[in-house]
Amino acid sequence: MTEPVSSTGAAISAGMTSGVLITLLHSQVDPKLVVGVVCGTCVFMMRSHEPSWFRKFVYSIVTLLGGFSLSSWAMEHWPGLPSWLAGFACAASIVTITDLVLSWIEANVGATLDQVRSWALGKLPGRKSDDGSAN
Repeated sequence: MTEPVSSTGAAISAGMTSGVLITLLHSQVDPKLVVGVVCGTCVFMMRSHEPSWFRKFVYSIVTLLGGFSLSSWAMEHWPGLPSWLAGFACAASIVTITDLVLSWIEANVGATLDQVRSWALGKLPGRKSDDGSAN
C-alpha cells in the first residue's frame, strides 16, 4: 500500500505538470520546444536520486520553468539548433548544473569570505595586529 503523503505528492506533481503543459501547448510556443523540455524534465526526474517527494516536486517545477526559459535563450543564441534538442538539453541539465554551482559556492566561497573579513577587520584603525602592535 502506498503512503498517503507520497501518493498525494505524486498527484499534485502530475496535476501541476499537466497544467503547465496544457498552458504551454495552447500558447504561441513551439510545440517541439515544449516536448523537448518535458522529455528533459522526465529524464532528469527519472535519474534523480532525491528521496524527498517535496524536493522532487520543486525540482520538477524548476526544471520545467527554468528549462523553458533557458531553452528560449539558447534558441536566440544558436538559431540552427533544433528546438526539441535545446529544450531537452536545457531542462535535463539546469538543476544539475545549478546544484553543482551551489555546492561549489558552499565549499569555497565561505572560506574566502572569512579570509576577506579577517583581513578587512585587521585594517580597521585601533585594531591590534597579530604581533600585538596597534594599527
